[in-house]
Amino acid sequence: MTPIDKSLVTVLVVALVIAAIAAPLALRKVPPNAIYGYRARATMSDDALWFDTNAAPGAA
Repeated sequence: MTPIDKSLVTVLVVALVIAAIAAPLALRKVPPNAIYGYRARATMSDDALWFDTNAAPGAA
């Protein structure tokens, strides 16, 4: 395997990991929590704001 092939595999794996992390946020499946998603005082206190704030980057 050449260095270019290794780089391509690395980029693809990273892209898949990011997509796997972003998909639940984009689908609004992740409720407010202390570990996963954009955690700010405003988003943690308002469920609608939480889902709107976290769905936007997840869908991008």
